[in-house]
Amino acid sequence: MSKPCISKGKLVPKIAFDLEVIVRDKDGKVIMHKKGVSHSYLENFLRILRCLFTGIDETLTNRDGNSVTITKSDLQNLESLAPEGTIDYGIVASNEDNVIDCGMYTITGIILHGDEDNKLHYYDTGASNVTCQGDECSWYWNRDMKNFGAVDITIKTIAVYVKIGTSYFLIFATDVSDALGSDVTVPSGATVTWHVKMKIPCKP
Repeated sequence: MSKPCISKGKLVPKIAFDLEVIVRDKDGKVIMHKKGVSHSYLENFLRILRCLFTGIDETLTNRDGNSVTITKSDLQNLESLAPEGTIDYGIVASNEDNVIDCGMYTITGIILHGDEDNKLHYYDTGASNVTCQGDECSWYWNRDMKNFGAVDITIKTIAVYVKIGTSYFLIFATDVSDALGSDVTVPSGATVTWHVKMKIPCKP
């Protein structure tokens, strides 16, 4: 888990993701609702921003571990809003513990799409509008995943991949138990909703 920045004895706000999870049982009743904070922006994310704001070509590492050079014009084709059934990009879930490192380019144990045991039905990845309230501006990705199988599924890692051209890049990953205090279990017939909120502090 990330530690807060400290400057001259004072906490310095970090750019962070808020992670929110809501689990509803087969009847729609909320059986879990948790929120937490993660600072797990990854190297690919920063390189994409540098390319966008400077126009300088950048080299990213795709999910297969290969180096891919991108230009600012390539970013016109960046996608994160995955359609239903797609787990190549958007918010994806893993049933394995992953060691979160700035230079990581993929996660292991991604739960496959499907309606059978040990799979989740991934609905489309959506996004909110930008909102600014008080000393914070934010927006979030969201995605529903339903367990149509007969056995419970435990989610240990949540990640966001983006698609640029024909390649897929990991930009965010977090250990669920670090961010939320525990892994997330999705019982048979239940639906889990994820909100991955990108926020920036606006304090002077």
